Amino acid sequence: MAAVIAPDGGRVLTRDATVAVSGIAPGASWWYSLDDGASWVRGRGDRLPASVFGEDGDKHLQVRQVDQAGTPGEIAALKFTLDTTAPQLPSVRLTQDTGIAGDQLTHDWGFTVGGLEPGGRWRFSVDGGDWQDGVGDRFDAIDAQGQRMALPDGTHTVRVEVRDAVGNTTLGTLDFQTDMTPPLDPLSLALENDTGADDTDGITNDPLLSVIGLQAGDLWAVSVDQGASWTAPLPGESSGEFFQQLLRTDGAWQVLVRREDAAGNAGPVGPALDLTLDRVGPTTPATVKLRNDTGVDKTDGITSDATIQVTLAADAVRGAYRLGPTESWTAIGPGGLIDDTQFSRSDSARTVEVGQWDLAGNRGVSGWLTFTKPLVLNAPHLDLPHAALLEQGVGLPI
Repeated sequence: MAAVIAPDGGRVLTRDATVAVSGIAPGASWWYSLDDGASWVRGRGDRLPASVFGEDGDKHLQVRQVDQAGTPGEIAALKFTLDTTAPQLPSVRLTQDTGIAGDQLTHDWGFTVGGLEPGGRWRFSVDGGDWQDGVGDRFDAIDAQGQRMALPDGTHTVRVEVRDAVGNTTLGTLDFQTDMTPPLDPLSLALENDTGADDTDGITNDPLLSVIGLQAGDLWAVSVDQGASWTAPLPGESSGEFFQQLLRTDGAWQVLVRREDAAGNAGPVGPALDLTLDRVGPTTPATVKLRNDTGVDKTDGITSDATIQVTLAADAVRGAYRLGPTESWTAIGPGGLIDDTQFSRSDSARTVEVGQWDLAGNRGVSGWLTFTKPLVLNAPHLDLPHAALLEQGVGLPI
Protein backbone atom coordinates (compact mmCIF):
# COMPACT_ATOMS: atom_id res chain seq x y z
CA MET A 1 0.00 0.00 0.00
CA ALA A 2 1.24 3.47 -0.79
CA ALA A 3 2.20 5.78 2.02
CA VAL A 4 -0.01 8.72 2.90
CA ILE A 5 0.62 12.20 4.19
CA ALA A 6 -0.23 12.69 7.84
CA PRO A 7 -3.18 14.97 8.67
CA ASP A 8 -0.82 17.72 9.85
CA GLY A 9 0.66 17.88 6.33
CA GLY A 10 4.12 16.93 7.58
CA ARG A 11 5.36 13.43 8.16
CA VAL A 12 4.50 10.56 5.80
CA LEU A 13 2.47 7.69 7.28
CA THR A 14 2.81 4.08 6.14
CA ARG A 15 2.15 0.55 7.29
CA ASP A 16 4.80 -0.91 4.90
CA ALA A 17 8.29 0.52 5.44
CA THR A 18 9.84 -1.14 2.36
CA VAL A 19 11.88 1.60 0.63
CA ALA A 20 12.76 1.42 -3.09
CA VAL A 21 16.23 2.76 -3.91
CA SER A 22 16.98 3.89 -7.47
CA GLY A 23 19.39 6.15 -9.31
CA ILE A 24 22.53 4.21 -8.30
CA ALA A 25 25.45 4.83 -10.71
CA PRO A 26 27.04 1.86 -12.49
CA GLY A 27 29.74 0.32 -10.32
CA ALA A 28 28.71 2.35 -7.26
CA SER A 29 27.41 0.86 -4.00
CA TRP A 30 24.78 2.40 -1.72
CA TRP A 31 24.68 2.72 2.03
CA TYR A 32 22.02 3.68 4.55
CA SER A 33 21.88 5.07 8.07
CA LEU A 34 19.07 5.02 10.59
CA ASP A 35 20.88 7.05 13.29
CA ASP A 36 21.47 10.38 11.55
CA GLY A 37 24.75 9.25 9.97
CA ALA A 38 26.45 7.89 13.08
CA SER A 39 26.76 4.51 11.40
CA TRP A 40 26.25 3.24 7.87
CA VAL A 41 25.15 -0.16 6.56
CA ARG A 42 25.64 -1.33 2.97
CA GLY A 43 22.41 -1.87 1.07
CA ARG A 44 21.63 -4.76 -1.29
CA GLY A 45 19.61 -4.85 -4.47
CA ASP A 46 17.20 -2.02 -5.27
CA ARG A 47 15.29 -1.76 -2.01
CA LEU A 48 15.54 -1.61 1.74
CA PRO A 49 13.28 -4.21 3.42
CA ALA A 50 10.75 -3.12 6.00
CA SER A 51 12.28 -5.42 8.58
CA VAL A 52 15.28 -3.14 9.14
CA PHE A 53 13.05 -0.43 10.65
CA GLY A 54 11.82 -2.50 13.59
CA GLU A 55 8.83 -1.36 15.62
CA ASP A 56 6.26 1.33 14.84
CA GLY A 57 7.28 4.92 15.26
CA ASP A 58 9.03 7.86 13.60
CA LYS A 59 11.84 6.91 11.23
CA HIS A 60 14.68 8.96 9.69
CA LEU A 61 16.41 7.24 6.79
CA GLN A 62 19.57 8.53 5.07
CA VAL A 63 20.94 6.90 1.87
CA ARG A 64 24.10 7.70 -0.11
CA GLN A 65 26.06 5.98 -2.85
CA VAL A 66 29.82 5.44 -2.85
CA ASP A 67 31.84 5.24 -6.07
CA GLN A 68 34.53 2.70 -6.85
CA ALA A 69 37.18 5.02 -5.43
CA GLY A 70 35.35 5.07 -2.07
CA THR A 71 34.13 8.60 -2.41
CA PRO A 72 30.62 9.13 -0.89
CA GLY A 73 28.03 11.13 -2.76
CA GLU A 74 25.26 13.41 -1.52
CA ILE A 75 22.79 12.12 1.08
CA ALA A 76 19.12 11.50 0.29
CA ALA A 77 16.85 11.64 3.34
CA LEU A 78 13.37 10.25 4.02
CA LYS A 79 11.31 10.82 7.15
CA PHE A 80 8.15 8.81 7.80
CA THR A 81 6.05 7.24 10.54
CA LEU A 82 5.62 3.50 10.57
CA ASP A 83 2.20 2.30 11.77
CA THR A 84 1.45 -1.41 11.55
CA THR A 85 -0.92 -1.52 14.51
CA ALA A 86 -4.51 -2.39 13.73
CA PRO A 87 -7.18 -0.01 15.04
CA GLN A 88 -8.83 -0.92 18.33
CA LEU A 89 -11.65 -3.42 18.10
CA PRO A 90 -14.81 -1.47 17.29
CA SER A 91 -17.71 -1.61 19.73
CA VAL A 92 -20.77 -2.35 17.63
CA ARG A 93 -24.14 -2.06 19.40
CA LEU A 94 -27.78 -1.67 18.54
CA THR A 95 -28.67 2.01 18.59
CA GLN A 96 -32.16 1.10 19.80
CA ASP A 97 -32.43 -2.19 21.65
CA THR A 98 -36.21 -2.00 21.65
CA GLY A 99 -36.71 -5.14 23.70
CA ILE A 100 -35.43 -5.53 27.25
CA ALA A 101 -32.15 -3.62 27.51
CA GLY A 102 -29.28 -5.92 26.59
CA ASP A 103 -31.35 -8.79 25.21
CA GLN A 104 -30.33 -7.95 21.59
CA LEU A 105 -33.94 -8.39 20.47
CA THR A 106 -35.22 -5.44 18.45
CA HIS A 107 -37.52 -4.19 15.73
CA ASP A 108 -35.01 -1.43 14.86
CA TRP A 109 -31.73 -2.90 13.69
CA GLY A 110 -29.83 0.36 13.22
CA PHE A 111 -26.42 0.18 14.90
CA THR A 112 -23.68 2.47 16.23
CA VAL A 113 -19.92 1.94 15.89
CA GLY A 114 -17.79 3.14 18.80
CA GLY A 115 -14.03 3.55 19.08
CA LEU A 116 -13.42 5.01 15.61
CA GLU A 117 -10.04 6.72 15.18
CA PRO A 118 -9.80 10.21 13.67
CA GLY A 119 -9.44 9.86 9.91
CA GLY A 120 -10.42 6.20 10.01
CA ARG A 121 -13.03 4.61 7.77
CA TRP A 122 -15.38 1.71 8.20
CA ARG A 123 -17.64 -0.54 6.23
CA PHE A 124 -20.14 -3.20 7.12
CA SER A 125 -21.73 -6.39 5.84
CA VAL A 126 -25.07 -7.86 6.93
CA ASP A 127 -25.33 -11.65 7.12
CA GLY A 128 -22.35 -12.11 4.80
CA GLY A 129 -23.70 -9.78 2.09
CA ASP A 130 -21.89 -7.11 0.12
CA TRP A 131 -19.74 -4.62 1.97
CA GLN A 132 -21.18 -1.11 2.29
CA ASP A 133 -19.28 2.01 3.32
CA GLY A 134 -20.25 3.49 6.66
CA VAL A 135 -20.86 7.18 7.28
CA GLY A 136 -20.34 8.97 10.57
CA ASP A 137 -20.52 6.57 13.49
CA ARG A 138 -23.82 4.78 12.81
CA PHE A 139 -26.11 3.13 10.30
CA ASP A 140 -29.77 3.98 10.85
CA ALA A 141 -31.30 1.29 8.60
CA ILE A 142 -33.60 3.87 6.97
CA ASP A 143 -34.13 3.85 3.21
CA ALA A 144 -34.33 6.84 0.86
CA GLN A 145 -38.08 7.09 1.46
CA GLY A 146 -37.57 7.33 5.22
CA GLN A 147 -38.89 3.83 5.87
CA ARG A 148 -37.37 1.21 8.12
CA MET A 149 -35.26 -1.29 6.16
CA ALA A 150 -36.83 -4.68 6.71
CA LEU A 151 -34.91 -7.76 7.82
CA PRO A 152 -36.55 -11.16 8.12
CA ASP A 153 -37.50 -11.98 11.70
CA GLY A 154 -34.75 -14.07 13.24
CA THR A 155 -31.04 -14.01 14.08
CA HIS A 156 -28.60 -11.80 12.16
CA THR A 157 -24.94 -10.81 12.21
CA VAL A 158 -23.40 -7.50 11.20
CA ARG A 159 -19.65 -7.43 10.54
CA VAL A 160 -17.88 -4.08 10.78
CA GLU A 161 -14.40 -3.55 9.37
CA VAL A 162 -12.54 -0.50 10.62
CA ARG A 163 -9.61 0.84 8.58
CA ASP A 164 -7.14 3.46 9.81
CA ALA A 165 -5.45 6.14 7.72
CA VAL A 166 -2.72 3.81 6.44
CA GLY A 167 -4.95 0.81 5.80
CA ASN A 168 -4.58 -1.26 8.96
CA THR A 169 -7.86 -3.06 9.60
CA THR A 170 -9.73 -4.77 12.40
CA LEU A 171 -13.08 -6.52 12.45
CA GLY A 172 -15.96 -6.32 14.92
CA THR A 173 -19.28 -8.17 14.91
CA LEU A 174 -22.79 -7.67 16.25
CA ASP A 175 -25.20 -10.56 16.71
CA PHE A 176 -28.85 -9.67 17.26
CA GLN A 177 -32.36 -10.92 16.67
CA THR A 178 -35.08 -9.04 14.83
CA ASP A 179 -38.81 -9.19 15.34
CA MET A 180 -40.48 -6.65 13.09
CA THR A 181 -43.98 -8.18 13.13
CA PRO A 182 -46.38 -6.25 15.38
CA PRO A 183 -49.19 -7.87 17.39
CA LEU A 184 -52.55 -7.95 15.61
CA ASP A 185 -55.21 -8.00 18.34
CA PRO A 186 -56.12 -4.78 20.18
CA LEU A 187 -56.63 -4.50 23.93
CA SER A 188 -59.25 -2.48 25.80
CA LEU A 189 -59.59 -0.82 29.18
CA ALA A 190 -62.29 -0.70 31.84
CA LEU A 191 -62.61 0.78 35.28
CA GLU A 192 -61.85 -1.85 37.88
CA ASN A 193 -64.29 -0.17 40.25
CA ASP A 194 -66.75 2.40 38.88
CA THR A 195 -67.77 4.01 42.17
CA GLY A 196 -70.11 6.55 40.56
CA ALA A 197 -73.89 6.50 40.40
CA ASP A 198 -73.86 3.48 38.07
CA ASP A 199 -71.40 1.23 36.28
CA THR A 200 -71.42 3.25 33.06
CA ASP A 201 -70.97 6.90 34.10
CA GLY A 202 -67.14 6.68 34.13
CA ILE A 203 -66.93 8.55 37.44
CA THR A 204 -64.76 6.93 40.08
CA ASN A 205 -62.53 7.49 43.07
CA ASP A 206 -60.41 4.43 42.19
CA PRO A 207 -57.78 4.89 39.42
CA LEU A 208 -57.18 1.16 38.96
CA LEU A 209 -57.97 0.06 35.40
CA SER A 210 -58.42 -3.44 34.00
CA VAL A 211 -56.55 -4.31 30.79
CA ILE A 212 -58.88 -6.60 28.87
CA GLY A 213 -57.63 -9.15 26.33
CA LEU A 214 -54.18 -9.84 27.79
CA GLN A 215 -52.64 -13.25 27.33
CA ALA A 216 -49.82 -14.85 29.29
CA GLY A 217 -46.53 -13.10 28.62
CA ASP A 218 -48.11 -10.07 26.91
CA LEU A 219 -46.65 -6.61 27.39
CA TRP A 220 -48.71 -3.44 27.18
CA ALA A 221 -48.48 0.33 27.40
CA VAL A 222 -50.93 3.19 27.82
CA SER A 223 -51.09 6.80 26.70
CA VAL A 224 -52.82 9.74 28.35
CA ASP A 225 -51.83 12.32 25.72
CA GLN A 226 -53.73 10.94 22.72
CA GLY A 227 -50.86 8.66 21.67
CA ALA A 228 -48.05 11.24 21.70
CA SER A 229 -46.19 9.16 24.29
CA TRP A 230 -46.61 5.71 25.80
CA THR A 231 -45.82 4.39 29.27
CA ALA A 232 -45.48 0.75 30.31
CA PRO A 233 -45.34 -0.74 33.82
CA LEU A 234 -41.87 -1.28 35.23
CA PRO A 235 -40.74 -4.86 35.85
CA GLY A 236 -42.41 -6.07 39.03
CA GLU A 237 -44.74 -3.07 39.25
CA SER A 238 -48.37 -3.94 39.96
CA SER A 239 -51.24 -2.50 37.95
CA GLY A 240 -52.44 -0.66 41.05
CA GLU A 241 -49.06 1.04 41.58
CA PHE A 242 -48.76 1.83 37.88
CA PHE A 243 -52.14 3.53 37.51
CA GLN A 244 -51.80 5.36 40.83
CA GLN A 245 -48.61 6.97 39.48
CA LEU A 246 -50.00 7.55 36.00
CA LEU A 247 -53.33 9.11 37.06
CA ARG A 248 -51.93 11.30 39.80
CA THR A 249 -54.43 14.16 39.70
CA ASP A 250 -58.19 14.30 39.85
CA GLY A 251 -60.07 15.37 36.75
CA ALA A 252 -61.07 14.12 33.31
CA TRP A 253 -58.78 11.56 31.65
CA GLN A 254 -58.73 9.77 28.31
CA VAL A 255 -56.61 6.62 28.37
CA LEU A 256 -55.47 4.57 25.36
CA VAL A 257 -53.93 1.10 25.47
CA ARG A 258 -51.95 -1.07 23.06
CA ARG A 259 -50.30 -4.46 23.16
CA GLU A 260 -46.50 -4.60 22.75
CA ASP A 261 -44.35 -7.65 22.09
CA ALA A 262 -40.94 -8.46 23.56
CA ALA A 263 -39.19 -6.61 20.72
CA GLY A 264 -41.18 -3.43 21.32
CA ASN A 265 -43.50 -3.75 18.31
CA ALA A 266 -46.78 -2.01 19.03
CA GLY A 267 -50.15 -3.46 18.09
CA PRO A 268 -53.26 -1.48 17.16
CA VAL A 269 -54.58 1.04 19.65
CA GLY A 270 -57.70 -0.07 21.48
CA PRO A 271 -60.79 2.08 22.11
CA ALA A 272 -60.29 5.12 24.32
CA LEU A 273 -61.52 4.99 27.91
CA ASP A 274 -62.90 8.31 29.15
CA LEU A 275 -63.15 8.66 32.91
CA THR A 276 -63.46 11.30 35.59
CA LEU A 277 -61.30 10.70 38.63
CA ASP A 278 -62.49 12.27 41.88
CA ARG A 279 -60.87 11.24 45.15
CA VAL A 280 -61.98 14.13 47.38
CA GLY A 281 -65.37 14.02 49.12
CA PRO A 282 -67.55 17.01 50.07
CA THR A 283 -65.65 19.35 52.38
CA THR A 284 -68.66 21.29 53.67
CA PRO A 285 -70.51 19.39 56.40
CA ALA A 286 -74.20 18.72 56.05
CA THR A 287 -76.53 21.01 57.99
CA VAL A 288 -78.40 18.96 60.62
CA LYS A 289 -81.11 20.52 62.83
CA LEU A 290 -84.36 19.71 64.60
CA ARG A 291 -87.32 20.68 62.50
CA ASN A 292 -89.28 21.60 65.65
CA ASP A 293 -87.41 22.23 68.88
CA THR A 294 -90.33 22.12 71.36
CA GLY A 295 -88.22 22.83 74.43
CA VAL A 296 -88.21 25.93 76.58
CA ASP A 297 -86.40 27.75 73.78
CA LYS A 298 -85.44 26.89 70.25
CA THR A 299 -81.79 26.14 71.03
CA ASP A 300 -81.83 23.80 74.02
CA GLY A 301 -82.05 20.62 71.87
CA ILE A 302 -84.92 19.27 73.93
CA THR A 303 -87.96 18.28 71.93
CA SER A 304 -90.94 16.04 71.79
CA ASP A 305 -90.69 15.97 68.00
CA ALA A 306 -87.36 14.48 66.92
CA THR A 307 -87.94 14.96 63.20
CA ILE A 308 -84.57 16.09 61.79
CA GLN A 309 -84.07 18.30 58.73
CA VAL A 310 -80.85 17.58 56.75
CA THR A 311 -79.37 19.83 54.07
CA LEU A 312 -76.45 18.21 52.22
CA ALA A 313 -73.45 20.06 50.77
CA ALA A 314 -73.86 21.27 47.19
CA ASP A 315 -71.56 18.56 45.79
CA ALA A 316 -73.13 15.72 47.77
CA VAL A 317 -75.60 13.40 46.05
CA ARG A 318 -76.41 10.99 48.87
CA GLY A 319 -76.80 11.20 52.64
CA ALA A 320 -77.29 8.70 55.45
CA TYR A 321 -77.32 8.76 59.24
CA ARG A 322 -76.28 6.57 62.13
CA LEU A 323 -76.44 6.74 65.93
CA GLY A 324 -72.93 5.53 66.67
CA PRO A 325 -69.58 4.91 64.97
CA THR A 326 -70.19 1.16 64.84
CA GLU A 327 -73.81 1.37 63.74
CA SER A 328 -74.89 0.83 60.14
CA TRP A 329 -75.94 3.71 57.94
CA THR A 330 -79.62 4.41 57.20
CA ALA A 331 -80.70 6.42 54.19
CA ILE A 332 -82.20 9.84 54.79
CA GLY A 333 -85.86 10.09 53.77
CA PRO A 334 -87.48 12.22 51.08
CA GLY A 335 -87.06 15.98 51.50
CA GLY A 336 -83.95 15.44 53.62
CA LEU A 337 -86.02 14.34 56.64
CA ILE A 338 -85.25 11.80 59.33
CA ASP A 339 -88.62 10.89 60.82
CA ASP A 340 -89.33 11.31 64.51
CA THR A 341 -90.39 7.66 64.72
CA GLN A 342 -86.75 6.60 64.23
CA PHE A 343 -85.92 7.78 67.75
CA SER A 344 -87.30 6.32 70.97
CA ARG A 345 -87.80 8.50 73.99
CA SER A 346 -85.07 8.76 76.58
CA ASP A 347 -84.06 11.29 79.16
CA SER A 348 -80.48 10.85 77.94
CA ALA A 349 -79.10 12.94 75.09
CA ARG A 350 -78.28 11.16 71.84
CA THR A 351 -76.09 12.15 68.91
CA VAL A 352 -76.89 11.63 65.25
CA GLU A 353 -74.11 11.60 62.65
CA VAL A 354 -75.09 12.48 59.08
CA GLY A 355 -72.67 11.30 56.41
CA GLN A 356 -72.65 12.48 52.80
CA TRP A 357 -71.18 11.13 49.58
CA ASP A 358 -70.42 12.75 46.22
CA LEU A 359 -71.07 11.40 42.74
CA ALA A 360 -67.80 9.45 42.70
CA GLY A 361 -68.66 7.72 45.98
CA ASN A 362 -66.27 9.72 48.18
CA ARG A 363 -67.47 10.20 51.73
CA GLY A 364 -67.21 13.81 52.83
CA VAL A 365 -67.29 15.69 56.11
CA SER A 366 -70.09 14.55 58.44
CA GLY A 367 -72.65 16.74 60.17
CA TRP A 368 -73.71 16.16 63.80
CA LEU A 369 -76.71 16.86 65.99
CA THR A 370 -77.13 16.16 69.71
CA PHE A 371 -80.66 16.33 71.18
CA THR A 372 -82.93 14.87 73.82
CA LYS A 373 -86.39 13.40 73.26
CA PRO A 374 -87.48 13.01 76.85
CA LEU A 375 -89.75 10.34 78.22
CA VAL A 376 -93.51 11.15 78.33
CA LEU A 377 -94.57 12.00 81.89
CA ASN A 378 -97.36 9.83 83.29
CA ALA A 379 -100.68 11.45 84.28
CA PRO A 380 -100.60 12.51 87.95
CA HIS A 381 -102.72 10.64 90.55
CA LEU A 382 -105.48 12.80 92.04
CA ASP A 383 -107.10 12.38 95.48
CA LEU A 384 -109.28 14.43 97.99
CA PRO A 385 -107.97 13.33 101.33
CA HIS A 386 -110.29 15.66 103.32
CA ALA A 387 -113.51 15.31 101.32
CA ALA A 388 -116.81 14.53 103.26
CA LEU A 389 -118.46 11.16 102.70
CA LEU A 390 -122.01 11.40 101.39
CA GLU A 391 -124.30 8.69 102.73
CA GLN A 392 -127.95 8.58 101.75
CA GLY A 393 -127.69 12.13 100.59
CA VAL A 394 -126.67 13.38 104.03
CA GLY A 395 -123.35 14.82 104.34
CA LEU A 396 -121.27 14.12 107.35
CA PRO A 397 -119.38 16.95 108.87
CA ILE A 398 -115.83 17.32 107.92
